[in-house]
Amino acid sequence: MSDPTSNRDLVEKHFGVFQQLVAHADWYLAARRYQEAAVCAEIAANYAMCRHPGLFVSPRLERILLDIGNQAIQTNHPPAQGAPA
Repeated sequence: MSDPTSNRDLVEKHFGVFQQLVAHADWYLAARRYQEAAVCAEIAANYAMCRHPGLFVSPRLERILLDIGNQAIQTNHPPAQGAPA
């Protein structure tokens, strides 16, 4: 049987690494380096999938991805009829 303390320590370690990866994505976003931000976000998501960081959703990572889309993809035309604004 596994030691619950060591499992908790492992999850905390994974959380710390995940937070660092998200911080890198955020830094690149702030620097307007959208490709690098997206790559870091993808790495963070993949890391969380393979090494559980103790959470199932990251509002910060979701915000970063939304901001990348909103800032990197500029459109000059209105949304399609019936599409959300």
